[in-house]
Amino acid sequence: MREFYRIFLILIIFSLSCYGQDKKRDLDIDALSESWIKLSSDSLLRMGDRLSIFPAAPDSALLCYSIVEAKEGARTERVKSLAMVEAMLGKAKLYSYRLQNYGEAYECLMRALEIVDNTPSHNGYKPVIFFRLASVCHSLYEIQACILKIGH
Repeated sequence: MREFYRIFLILIIFSLSCYGQDKKRDLDIDALSESWIKLSSDSLLRMGDRLSIFPAAPDSALLCYSIVEAKEGARTERVKSLAMVEAMLGKAKLYSYRLQNYGEAYECLMRALEIVDNTPSHNGYKPVIFFRLASVCHSLYEIQACILKIGH
């Protein structure tokens, strides 16, 4: 038991030291987003894809996809662009695989599906959307199974 408390204390100290290091490296998000807003949707999508690979950058990638979503969502025509679908898919990937926020992932995927349903030229994305929806549902099923095992 004594060893457990020693390890627990070391983990707390380590996490606090890491937290302090992260604060030193924080970027000014307002300044960053102002400069990124000027980029094209395609550039932001490529940047989001690249940033989503790095363990410390899911929020930066999410910012890229959110800017594209805001730009493309402001369009008044009924047919949304392909960039909007790709932004929703990128956000869903981050929410489900990196951030484990399956509710947000589901919302992004359903929004992408709605756009694809209203835009026949984007039908090629339906299999990707359905695959990711199945992945989100499977993850939720696995979580439920673990909770049920703990409860019994």
